[in-house]
Amino acid sequence: NFRKVKRVHDVVETFSKINKEIKSKLLLIGDGPELQDAKEQIKSLGIEDNVLFLGKQDKVNTFYQMSDITLLLSEKESFGLVLLEAMLTGVLPIGTNAGGIKEVIKDGITGYTVDVGDTDLASKRAIDLLTDSELYNKMQQAMIQDVKERFSSKVIADQYENCYINMLGD
Repeated sequence: NFRKVKRVHDVVETFSKINKEIKSKLLLIGDGPELQDAKEQIKSLGIEDNVLFLGKQDKVNTFYQMSDITLLLSEKESFGLVLLEAMLTGVLPIGTNAGGIKEVIKDGITGYTVDVGDTDLASKRAIDLLTDSELYNKMQQAMIQDVKERFSSKVIADQYENCYINMLGD
């Protein structure tokens, strides 16, 4: 979703820094009012050969499965469902400390969180993950276990059931 709140310019800047160190591609999925600004920024950075604009997609799992990391650098986010979707396919997340993102990512354990606008640290964390397979694998295993424990449909259904039971009383 290319809106100001998503800070796509931070994603592009972070990727540009990563791309200077590691041969990489950025997949941008979606559409919105900030799309043209993102294209102009990418062109001004000279990274257009390494960025793919995929437009709006209904089935994003295929793209997650091609990815090593996902970046969600929003200034506001109620939950960060896109992170959870990516994490379910084994993709390590880097997100901001904004809103619900920090509830999904356990910083340094199941991915990384950074302050809003900190593209230097976001790119450093990505480069660390992409150049240290032992760190990547360790964090990926912890992430997969955490997602299963905290976000499985059984766990969520049980939480809803408990809420209803508590509201209704004994």
